[in-house]
Amino acid sequence: MRRITLFSLLLILATSICRAESAPNLPDGVDPLPADLNTKMKELLKNAEKYRGLKCLHGVPSGSLKEDMLRTKMRLAFEEELPPAKMRPLEAALKAFGFIPSSMDLSKYYPELLTSQVGGYYDPRRQYLVIVQREGGLLGKEAKAKLGEALASRMEETVLVHELTHALQDQHFNLRKFMLEDPLSDAAAARTALVEGDATLTMYNFFGQMKMEEMPMAEELVTKLIQDPKQLMAMTPDMPGAKEMENAPAYFRDGMLFSYMQGFIFCMNVKKLGGQALLDYAFSVDPPRSTEQIIHPEKWHTQRDDPIEITLPDFAEAAPGWTKIAEGTQGELGVRILLNEGMKDAEQSAAAACGWGGDRYAVLEKNGALMLAWVTDWDTKADAAKFKSAAVTLGGDWSFSSPNDKRVTLFHSKDGDASKLMAGIQKTLADAKASVPENKHIDLAKVGLKKNKKLDVDDLTNLIGQGGKLDVDKLLNDPNIEKAIKDIGGNGGDGGVDLSGLMKSPLVKGMLKNMLSQKAPEGKLTEDGREYSNDSLGLSIKLPDALKDWKMDTHTPMPMTALGISSPDNVVQIQVATQNLPMEMPIDSMGPMLEMGIKMMLKNYKKFKDGIVGEGASKGYEIQYSGAQMGMTVRATQRVYMRGGTMLVISAIAPIDAWDKNEAAIKAALDAFKLSAPKLIAIDAPQTPPVKIGDIIKSEEREKEEIIDLIKEELKKKNKEGAK
Repeated sequence: MRRITLFSLLLILATSICRAESAPNLPDGVDPLPADLNTKMKELLKNAEKYRGLKCLHGVPSGSLKEDMLRTKMRLAFEEELPPAKMRPLEAALKAFGFIPSSMDLSKYYPELLTSQVGGYYDPRRQYLVIVQREGGLLGKEAKAKLGEALASRMEETVLVHELTHALQDQHFNLRKFMLEDPLSDAAAARTALVEGDATLTMYNFFGQMKMEEMPMAEELVTKLIQDPKQLMAMTPDMPGAKEMENAPAYFRDGMLFSYMQGFIFCMNVKKLGGQALLDYAFSVDPPRSTEQIIHPEKWHTQRDDPIEITLPDFAEAAPGWTKIAEGTQGELGVRILLNEGMKDAEQSAAAACGWGGDRYAVLEKNGALMLAWVTDWDTKADAAKFKSAAVTLGGDWSFSSPNDKRVTLFHSKDGDASKLMAGIQKTLADAKASVPENKHIDLAKVGLKKNKKLDVDDLTNLIGQGGKLDVDKLLNDPNIEKAIKDIGGNGGDGGVDLSGLMKSPLVKGMLKNMLSQKAPEGKLTEDGREYSNDSLGLSIKLPDALKDWKMDTHTPMPMTALGISSPDNVVQIQVATQNLPMEMPIDSMGPMLEMGIKMMLKNYKKFKDGIVGEGASKGYEIQYSGAQMGMTVRATQRVYMRGGTMLVISAIAPIDAWDKNEAAIKAALDAFKLSAPKLIAIDAPQTPPVKIGDIIKSEEREKEEIIDLIKEELKKKNKEGAK
């Protein structure tokens, strides 16, 4: 469903005048701007152009109106965008899902709610901007008194820049194209989030006089901030309409916040990857097609995941006498909001909605009674099961069915006669046709995006010397490695460990060189390449017959890797590797350490399962997870075993779509490994005693002291020579 129907409803609207001014052409009831505000707008417009990167092309009619006139103008705009023909199905859908009370008159409530939120509006159809004449300024006298004169004035400028950005968007990309006709469309909510998120990013960049998309951890911080929309709204209790929005149904409150803040995160992510060129491409060529892509930007720009298109069948036979009055798509956002009503846990409801593939629902009506018939398709079997489990919290009026592994159909009605039709409706829903999208990826080169220099396979190959041996010294001194470490651990400015600084320590470099130089003990691979054994590790494997085209290889470039297994298309990789540890660690305590390391390397980390596997000599720790790495979402399983002071790791990794196709084969390969007590641990590398961070710091302090002593000695010599 579409969560917001006008482009400027939460933050206060303003007005704009471009350098190439044109005579105002304002509607009745709108007064021209005073001269001082005209002058101020010209300066703020320069900032909007600067931080958005778009030039103002022509003048925009702009003015102000009194608060009593705002209600009239907003009502007219509302009726134009949501006439009765659109309002009736929207209201029916919201009531069928339980988003609003059955007694609510949406045509009265919705305009009042929206009017309470704004100090003006921008009309993309008529292309004029209006600001409301309010006592105390744009934010109102209560907010001004709370914030103080200086901060209130700065915030007013900030929201003016937000609305000036809308004028620039309209001139370059025609916002009327973003006003989709279907108010029940998830794609409409995604497009609104693009428009509002872009303006929100511009205004925050102006406020902070910086580029937030370049600020480390900005996405993560904002994502954490918006996890509780109600609490976030309560942080600004004196802003216009704050109380009304705080008390509004979650569908309106969370949906409106999504447009601005989740859209802001999306635009920040897009600009971080491809700058203004990629963001402009989203507006002009390929807007995001679902709220899923707004929540997970990589599913738009690099790991394309367009929504599955579902076609609902005719319900005439299954529901005689009932009339379909509404049809639409919820999307990941709608599913998330719905589940949170039952689960009362934003994090869990978001996790249960993740994995959405596509959905379609219909609302049927008979004598005033409503019936909801809903089809949802999911990316994986596990995603479908998680959604179904979470949906149980919605209540006894809901019923569910799983016609196949990735489909869940839902039925909801409080009418007894409708409930009698449930079985027939569920059967009809099971037959709904699904069209899987092509998922054509964006050609970033054509967009004009220059690939950022990152350590990739070619870089790694160059770091490997003759004979397939890793040049560790070259690796540790490679600037790409240093940049990667900075990206992972920062510089310690947040109070954490300065990884990039520690890397410069000779002691740490020596320790890392020792670790990377370790060589796994050699095993035996049969001539047919189907069986492998390694007595030193207590490990063996025979590839199952179902994996006849899979390959095993003992000639891997990394010395700590003993064996590599790959699928025929090489998209699935399974590796057996070893690593000496400073001390032997109990397998039961490995979990937190391993998970911490994985989280540091991946974005959007998601854990599916973890725990102890096996027993005795084959006792190990397993973790299954997914996350984004270098623009690609991957799925992985790691099994870790201890062999004295040596850690044995069996890992499987693949792009998430390839994992789904090969999940059974991956499991068969992992389960084919046999573990026993090792006969001999023979790691070809010098052993080092345990090293503590405190020892590293003390070592660095000693190095500094030695350098200072040397400088003092040199100064003494220079002074003596000068005296002579």
